[in-house]
Amino acid sequence: MKTKRLNKSLAEYIDNHPDEFWLHYRWKDGKPVCPYCNSLDRQYHCADGRYKCGHCKKRYSSLVGTAFQNTKLAMKTIVKGIFFLFVTRSCSAVALSSYLNVNYDTAYFFIKRMQMATKQDFKLSGQIAMDEVYMGGRWRNKHYRKKRAILKENAIIPPEQAHFNRTEAALGMDICKCPVYGGNDTQHIFLEQMPSCFDSNDIKQSFAQHTEDVTVCVSDDSKLYNDWDARLEVNSHSKKQYKTENGLSSNAIEGVFSHLRTFMRAHIHCKDKYLQLYLNWFTFKWNHRKRSFQEMFGALVGYLAKGRCCYRDVREYDALKIYREREQQRKQTILQQWLVVKEALQTGLFRAMEWHGRLYTLEDINKLVPTHG
Repeated sequence: MKTKRLNKSLAEYIDNHPDEFWLHYRWKDGKPVCPYCNSLDRQYHCADGRYKCGHCKKRYSSLVGTAFQNTKLAMKTIVKGIFFLFVTRSCSAVALSSYLNVNYDTAYFFIKRMQMATKQDFKLSGQIAMDEVYMGGRWRNKHYRKKRAILKENAIIPPEQAHFNRTEAALGMDICKCPVYGGNDTQHIFLEQMPSCFDSNDIKQSFAQHTEDVTVCVSDDSKLYNDWDARLEVNSHSKKQYKTENGLSSNAIEGVFSHLRTFMRAHIHCKDKYLQLYLNWFTFKWNHRKRSFQEMFGALVGYLAKGRCCYRDVREYDALKIYREREQQRKQTILQQWLVVKEALQTGLFRAMEWHGRLYTLEDINKLVPTHG
């Protein structure tokens, strides 16, 4: 595991005075502000380390209103854990639990707090290089039963079909991956997870959400950008053209994707519903890569102070929730197509019909789709 070198004096200061270090970035000039009534004056420091507001008479700590509210972790553990995530290229929950001497569940929730708090808020402008990448294991490395389950889950083959052909397998190769769309203006980046069956409208919506005052866009010759506006310049990779006529290329975002793959090596079993959280943390570290540890810590505390994060929020999080209904509609459409094939065969005008390179008779349809029609 590669790590950056941390200033020895800064590390000693964090070990000896973690509360003072946290308070310096938690509030402006380290002066407490009541999270209940937002009062600046008459804030008293109590003997137990907490504060008491002279206006609303409520007690609070410096963690109230942050993602670590009601945590049982010591302040020293929190600050050391944050800096350990800073200095490591890609930290897993196992490595963090060993470093902080806590159990795995605590370290896992610690990382999820960081990831949920650092939601991307940068707006890219100027010249933007954009592209998409597909994350996930290789199709050829998956077991036959897992491949068949993926094809059935996405309605590529009927529920009762035991085998699949090459045409059906080719459709499954695209679905088993998690597409990620991203852009880079050489200063900041944005990365957003896309559904398995995304189109140009999803790309346009994501682009409009993360950009402003764009002068020119550079991408490859993908069909997703066929109906793009006049600001687009294309690198035709299929013709081995890696620069446009004006000398522009999309290598900036492709280099980011190379670092992203290295970052995800420490997270082998990443569910598709949580992939966006890992993209959030990677984007935060990339956009603040030229800053010092203190500046990164101050920026992170600003993100953490946006609100509380509960374990229920992590459990119910799903980045693709808005696309689930559309996916169900797509599966229902495919099922309706199967029923149309069945009705056509029942008329007796056709003996068999081709579907994904395979011939199906009426007997085959009755066996494969017994509960419908």
